[in-house]
Amino acid sequence: MARKKGIAKPNDDNSRLLREGMRKTWDKSPCFRCNNASHPSNQCSANADATTFFAEKDGAVDTVHKKEADEWFKTYVLKNKDGKFPPEVAPSINTPAAAGLSSTLPIRGSGNVSQQTFGGASANVSSQSQTRVQQPDEPLLYEEFTKGRWEREDPITRGEGPKGNEPYAGGTHIIEQPKNPNRIGEIVRVIANHLLIEKVPELLNEYSIDYNPTKGRVEKRRIFNALLDSKLLDLDGLAWATDHERLWIKDKTLPKELKEFLDFPYTKPSGKEGTMISVNFNFDREIKPRDLQDSAKNAEFQTQTTTIRALNAIVSRKLVEEMFTNKDQPTLKGITMTKANKCFINNGISPLKGRGLVAVRGYFFSVRPGEKNTLLNINTATSAFLSPILVSHFLQLTGNNKAAAEKLLKGAKLRVTYNRMDKADDSIKGSRNDEVNRGKIFRQFGKAAQDQDYYIGEKGSKTLGGKVLDYFKDLGVSVTSGCACVNVGPFFDPDDNDAAKNAVWVPAECLEILPMNPVKTTLDTDHTSAMMNVANREPAKNARLIVKEGIRRLGIDQKDELEDIGFSIRPEPIEFDARILPPPQLYYNVNGRIRSVDPKFAAWNLKGVRFQGAGVATALHVVHVNGGQENLKPCEPESLGHWLQESMKGHGMKIPGTFDKKKVHHLYAEGSTKFANSFQDLLRSFDEKAVTLVILPSPDQQLYSTIKRIGDTSGVITVCCQNDKYDTQTLRDRKPLGRPPQDPKDALEQQLSNLSLKFNLKLGKDTHHFDSHFIRDMDGTIIMGADVGHPPVGGPAASPSIAALVASIDGNMMNYPASIRLQAGRQETIEDLRGMVSERLRAWRENNNNSLPDQIVFFRDGVAENQFADIKEREVKAIKMAYDDLNVSNQAYAVTFIVVGKRHHTRFYPKHSTDATKNGNLRPGLVVDSVVTTPGQQDFFCQAHAAIKGTARSAHYHILVDEINWTFDVHQEVVRYRDFLFNLHESNTVRPTNSPMPFPAQLKVSRIALLRTLRIVSASAAVVI
Repeated sequence: MARKKGIAKPNDDNSRLLREGMRKTWDKSPCFRCNNASHPSNQCSANADATTFFAEKDGAVDTVHKKEADEWFKTYVLKNKDGKFPPEVAPSINTPAAAGLSSTLPIRGSGNVSQQTFGGASANVSSQSQTRVQQPDEPLLYEEFTKGRWEREDPITRGEGPKGNEPYAGGTHIIEQPKNPNRIGEIVRVIANHLLIEKVPELLNEYSIDYNPTKGRVEKRRIFNALLDSKLLDLDGLAWATDHERLWIKDKTLPKELKEFLDFPYTKPSGKEGTMISVNFNFDREIKPRDLQDSAKNAEFQTQTTTIRALNAIVSRKLVEEMFTNKDQPTLKGITMTKANKCFINNGISPLKGRGLVAVRGYFFSVRPGEKNTLLNINTATSAFLSPILVSHFLQLTGNNKAAAEKLLKGAKLRVTYNRMDKADDSIKGSRNDEVNRGKIFRQFGKAAQDQDYYIGEKGSKTLGGKVLDYFKDLGVSVTSGCACVNVGPFFDPDDNDAAKNAVWVPAECLEILPMNPVKTTLDTDHTSAMMNVANREPAKNARLIVKEGIRRLGIDQKDELEDIGFSIRPEPIEFDARILPPPQLYYNVNGRIRSVDPKFAAWNLKGVRFQGAGVATALHVVHVNGGQENLKPCEPESLGHWLQESMKGHGMKIPGTFDKKKVHHLYAEGSTKFANSFQDLLRSFDEKAVTLVILPSPDQQLYSTIKRIGDTSGVITVCCQNDKYDTQTLRDRKPLGRPPQDPKDALEQQLSNLSLKFNLKLGKDTHHFDSHFIRDMDGTIIMGADVGHPPVGGPAASPSIAALVASIDGNMMNYPASIRLQAGRQETIEDLRGMVSERLRAWRENNNNSLPDQIVFFRDGVAENQFADIKEREVKAIKMAYDDLNVSNQAYAVTFIVVGKRHHTRFYPKHSTDATKNGNLRPGLVVDSVVTTPGQQDFFCQAHAAIKGTARSAHYHILVDEINWTFDVHQEVVRYRDFLFNLHESNTVRPTNSPMPFPAQLKVSRIALLRTLRIVSASAAVVI
């Protein structure tokens, strides 16, 4: 829509729109600023920080500057000594426009208000106590942060630009490499989300900042900024950067008089005055950023980490300056930094409707040593933030589940919405009702306002003051009976009655969640699914966001932006050559003969093939779970059971007779305990060698977990599918991904083949084999994969971590039994790896004529780069000790130890559409072993899969030990083949995986986390699955 420009005059068209809507007395219509019917618009502080008033008329948006609007209001208010608007100017605009008034206007729901300030003038306002009504989804500040006046101006958020498999077409910086025609694979041109750093400072002096008493990250920023504001810390004439914990100065040193500050006053986030005993700047070291490549080559991680931290602070200097300018008040066009190298765009919001959360777009950035150049890795990020709504509304959105809401709100920044009385001896600077003094921190929920006690007096001698509801009634603040109370004082144990007396209780209706509050706990399944829907962007759009928004918001879109500190960067992503490896040939049985299958685009059709190993089951049971949903699409479990059993037999599995309709069972999922008991009793009645298909009513993670837990503990093989994927109409509409339309019967056949494949694998049989030359080359080689699963963030403090090891048992490399151990929580090194490897070697020996393998290829997941040295020292040693324990004949052997990482931010995009899949990702089989790899080390990226959604993420392989002495090409070929062991995906086709352990093993390992709560897994004994 067109927008008129210019400052409003008293009689121009812009002001006319404002006046026309204010000619009648208030008719109880909703406030046009916040859509709340509890007050007229002139008594609303919504969007108080806005600089512009917007009014919509005849398809156009008119603009009135806030200052002019304030002056206009003030003129009319001063004419009315009784505080009431005359009929000709009373507000009655009913539009969603967000008007801006002074932040000292009456606060919504504040009750009795006598003297308030309008545009700098004093005026009386009606003292009628306001009745609170249910807030809409968009209360105070919410429209500003989600409706997106700014987003409408941003073509990036409108999705303009490349569509489908159209590649990123922006500028790049080309890095040429020497050609090597002898390498395996097809050469392709790729773009990486890295920028070339052309110049770094020769010398940086690093100072650590010692805060006494110790403070958190946000308060450290406040203290540092206060030192700058006061001019006590005078850094003029110095080129510097900081992350508020360290200070880096180019070439020069910090003057002696600026190294210590004693008894320094500052304002806390709560608005109270605070005093630092001391703030000291201590010289730590000299840093030579030009030596970053050498420190990476020599694996000097401490030096490398220190240098990267300093360079990251330089890159983020513009962000830090913006945060300093805006203090702690989020602005529409501002940013929020959650970490030293992670920021979020305040208007890049996507509401997760009905869930109390929003997904916010942001960026991760970090300097990295490349093969020959220092690079800046920058990637899109999406995180969950709390919606800026009333705490009472947030609680309602969680179904009044206090435990769930408390988990999400813990530590959140809140805002008091009612006016409080000032005290003569108050330690707060200014008035308690100044906006800067309204901040609080969420600690925990309490009882309903009419039941919650509060205490008065000094700490240690507090006495009962009464009920919270009565206290607020006396203040003239209307609070709904039954409204939960929130403790914004010290957290206390509910069982500690004395500590409870120190709590500060405020009704949830009187507290508002401030914008840009990050969620600090693990999201549940529903929230995670909603977040993924927002975060999944096509590769070209991600690349475009990085270039058009990320680089610009970091303030590095101009080469000379950081020239004063000796830093220069090219603001375009780099472009270079990579390779795509050919897929392996897979062999199945077809009519008694071996037939190869070519897995093009990392997917292959199972039509007409027989598995290499035939799983044996005595019967197939089908359990149809009805979740009490009346709108479920029809599913015929009898027909599905019949079709599935025929498919299993068609693939060579051994299961007697035809499907027996008596083996269809119906259960209701209403009531988790009742369902669990019924399902367990049902499984106990099955033959121990039978298999069970469970039809779920919907993608319910809790129900799925219950079913898998009971199946695992009962020893019954279960496979789950969803009801709506097997009704007749859906099957008719479904087509295999990326393939031409086929007959619906063929689509159904592939669905059933996928279920058959899962059952065959769970029965311990091979689905396919690799070509003979690969099997021959890998003769006598055992493949192992290990990972450690840690308890979730915010979980019980004593929760253990779970170490898991899987290993092949023969040369076909298709069957992977597992060993499991519990160990100390958050410990990454596998404590009993020696015993676990010993178990896997004995299993190999039992299946290979009592002989041990000649070679061990060990894939290790979940290890950070700064842990490489420790893992290499301890775990490689444990592997060899386990082998030596069993090696009575002193057989020679070799170990290759490879770390697999996927928690990185490197992404690759195709330069040409011919190298892209349907959704714009690079074709599977991509290998990158130059330019963005670590100097002096053996590492490479491999993308085995065709990403179905979003942007593909390659696995990053670091070869820490290579006693087998394979060439780099052989390493990459082994990884490429290993990725085709199997992966069971909810689609019509079979797809590969990047995981260090096969897919069924991953599922079982993850479910051990549930089993441990039932004490099924003990720390002293292994569980083999």
